[in-house]
Amino acid sequence: MRLFSFTAALAVLSLFTACNLGSKEKKENIIGVRTISLNNQSYIPTLNYIGVIEEDAKINVSFKVQGTVKEVNVSEGEYVRKGDLLASMDLLALQQNYNVAKATLAQAEDAYKRMKIMYDNESLPEIKFVEVKTGLEQAKSSYIMAEDNLKSAKLFAPVNGVIGKRHVEKGENVMSAQTMFTILDIGSVKAKISVPENEIPLIKSDSEVVVNIPVLESKQFIGTVTEKGIDGNKLTHTYDVKIKLNNSDLSILPGMLCNISVEQENSKPFILPNNSVQIGAKSDRYVWCIKDGKATAVRVVLGELTATGVTINSGLTNNDVVIVEGMHKISEGMKVREL
Repeated sequence: MRLFSFTAALAVLSLFTACNLGSKEKKENIIGVRTISLNNQSYIPTLNYIGVIEEDAKINVSFKVQGTVKEVNVSEGEYVRKGDLLASMDLLALQQNYNVAKATLAQAEDAYKRMKIMYDNESLPEIKFVEVKTGLEQAKSSYIMAEDNLKSAKLFAPVNGVIGKRHVEKGENVMSAQTMFTILDIGSVKAKISVPENEIPLIKSDSEVVVNIPVLESKQFIGTVTEKGIDGNKLTHTYDVKIKLNNSDLSILPGMLCNISVEQENSKPFILPNNSVQIGAKSDRYVWCIKDGKATAVRVVLGELTATGVTINSGLTNNDVVIVEGMHKISEGMKVREL
């Protein structure tokens, strides 16, 4: 009889404990989900793009004065060095202006010397001396300007480069600041590519990439990412990236098409089931992971679609636990358990 009473009491106590545990789990709303644990994989995708070659710099060269072009010494496509004479103007009018300014300055200097003696002897009113002094300063300014204009009648190359465009012909009347030549600096060039927004995080500044130029018998060059755009094209959702290439032999010309391959160093992607990737409010992609027993959304960058799932190029690390079933029942910070 006593044994029966003890057994009955133990059963009631066990039932009471089980009810409390179930009630507690229900109260905490712990959701069961299926997961996979990530491991390093050997597959490293290469990003490939088609780009176009651009000059390193483009410089428009012009005369500082207006006049008639007397000589043009270079043609389009010609290589010039800094200091080479590109073109010159007819000097007749500029020389005459210079001669007049020089004579006027000499006259003003002579008048100043004579008037200063009179002023020092207090035989010349101060107002007259001020007029003479002002005239001398004006004559100096006119002379300096005329001398500079005479020197500016010859147009020299400001940098080494190739004449990309010639905008002037011999005998043409031109205005000051009118572009005469466009010089392209191609001692180094840039390969410009457009990168989709989901891949731009994978392009690292100062990283080395392989550039292949088909027209140069598919010759390969190693370039460095020097410019990475931050203002994306709102229509195509792409960002401009520029890769600098050495071009000491001047074989690479602006406008050439090129193929760019970007190897992703230190970025081994993982492959997940397609349904595990969610789409955010801003069309970004994310997956649910378990961290400290709670569900948390992790933004990811997708790669190629394979037969076994979609590759994750960035956002996840080794040993992350990703939820692959039951995502529709969870929210940020909710407690979950693996089934």
